[in-house]
Amino acid sequence: MSVHPCTVEALTIERSLYLPVIGLLLTAVMSLLFAVAASDRVYAGTSSVAHPTKAHQVEGRRHSGPKAYRLMCQRDPALCQADRLAARTAGAGQAADLTAERWQALRDVNLRVNNRLAPRDDLEVYGTSDFWTAGRFVGDCEDYMIAKKQDLIAAGWAADQVLYAVVEGIETPYHAVLIVRTQQGDFVLDNLTDRITRWDLSGYNFVIRQSAEQPDRWVRVVDQRTTPIGDQLATR
Repeated sequence: MSVHPCTVEALTIERSLYLPVIGLLLTAVMSLLFAVAASDRVYAGTSSVAHPTKAHQVEGRRHSGPKAYRLMCQRDPALCQADRLAARTAGAGQAADLTAERWQALRDVNLRVNNRLAPRDDLEVYGTSDFWTAGRFVGDCEDYMIAKKQDLIAAGWAADQVLYAVVEGIETPYHAVLIVRTQQGDFVLDNLTDRITRWDLSGYNFVIRQSAEQPDRWVRVVDQRTTPIGDQLATR
């Protein structure tokens, strides 16, 4: 896995607000206590995992999304084709049933991409601070994220079930992760860890993500754990 921090830039919102240090520490402690049970409780064979409230993210107002995402779609339309098709498909936005086979597929893809890519900064590789593409051998956080989405789509997941998301970073203002939408909850695939954790136990403050109903568009994330982080940022 990569422990290399990356920078997601060019969001058309104010710079993110950081929680007080004590709040961050408490969030980290709670995440460590619950993450193992939440992620590895996922079962064999059925959708019988108990999922408490707030296991699924709530979408807020529309957002223009990262500039680097729009540039990627212009430069390499194939990377965004599945998003565009899903946005025009009736019944889009249906979460996947997380069977034992699908759970294993998530774990396999997350581990494979985390091990396949060597962490490199966009400025070092592409000469610009934020360049989105599907990483093949090197990349930073969004390159891992895009590669995982492409691999999962190739494995049969729908584009509206695997969504790009931007969170508040720890060492950088913003960080990119992949959200996998299932009937048992929304899970986070992250290049900083091989463990798959439900979003509300991840310790991250989510800012924006792709819309489930129209994955070629972006929305703010209403964080029910504390405050509507995305909307809070947008009004400052």
